[in-house]
Amino acid sequence: MKFTLEITNVLPVQSGVSKSGKQWRRREYVGVYDRSKPEYPKSIVFGVMNDNIDIFNLEAGKTYEVEIDFDARQWKDRWFLGASAWRATLAGNQPGNAATNDRQPAPQADNDLPF
Repeated sequence: MKFTLEITNVLPVQSGVSKSGKQWRRREYVGVYDRSKPEYPKSIVFGVMNDNIDIFNLEAGKTYEVEIDFDARQWKDRWFLGASAWRATLAGNQPGNAATNDRQPAPQADNDLPF
């Protein structure tokens, strides 16, 4: 799902090692997506994993277009809902560069062509 969010809180980076031995990092953010009732703003907490933390470079006080996947998981007899961002771009006419994980391959020089 796509949300337009104003980031209100940037939480500390969490890190660890997975069962398979891979290092991981996760940072959670709080973003407000609806201020139509100022006394009851609607917010969402979502996570960003690994290199995307640096690529997105989300900052408190700025507004982003964020695409989020939701995942429900069961642990023992309880269910939990997680939210993970996989794309984020700076919204509107804010100063700064767009943050995104849409990487384009570098253009090849003519001498790199296979013919």
